[in-house]
Amino acid sequence: MALRILLLVSLASLVHCWGDKASADAAWDKEHDEPVFTSEPRSGYELRTYSPSAWACTNMTVDTAADPLAGMEGQDFTKLMKSKRYKKKVPTSQLFWRLFRYIGGMNEGFVKIEMTKGVTQSHRLQKKDKYGEVELMEMCFYLENKFQSSLGGEEAVPAPMDPTVYIRNRQEMKVFVKQFGGWAFTMATWMKERDRFAGQIQRNDLYEEGLYYTGSKSHPWVEESKDRKSV
Repeated sequence: MALRILLLVSLASLVHCWGDKASADAAWDKEHDEPVFTSEPRSGYELRTYSPSAWACTNMTVDTAADPLAGMEGQDFTKLMKSKRYKKKVPTSQLFWRLFRYIGGMNEGFVKIEMTKGVTQSHRLQKKDKYGEVELMEMCFYLENKFQSSLGGEEAVPAPMDPTVYIRNRQEMKVFVKQFGGWAFTMATWMKERDRFAGQIQRNDLYEEGLYYTGSKSHPWVEESKDRKSV
């Protein structure tokens, strides 16, 4: 199986959990479950092998040329994320809220599920033209370890009540990981980093073209001068 590119940076869609800087710092310092992986170093990136795991996911088709935040790369994201444009129109925000409602109890049994430090987005190319790319964007929340059978978890995963949310059981997955700092909240930023990373991949490191993943380590309130690289 081809290996996949995974780009990691502070992901804008995580902001809803953290609200403001004080609550964000408190929440981020708390111990959270996260996906288990092993790592092999490369020159400027790494190869990670993730263990089989269960995730809550949702998706939508996104036209990158219609990015509501296009051209705003230089803006202060801690202010921009409070805007109606971000909350109502940005795909990552829309996807996030579906999943956040699921872990908040919108599931069979009304089970409250703890947030984890495992939030990923996959971007699968559907069509490309001179204006941009149309992709299937899938956002997933890693579920608590008590739901992970590969880690000895014995609790059943609650079934979603929202038909747009589903449970995905990922098999072992190998990904190339490139870490970079700074806010990344526009499609153009992600695509630029994706293309730059693709140019760095060693010749013998095959990966699946037309698919890449994005994720985060730090919450968006981390100052630009601090380390914003991912786990």
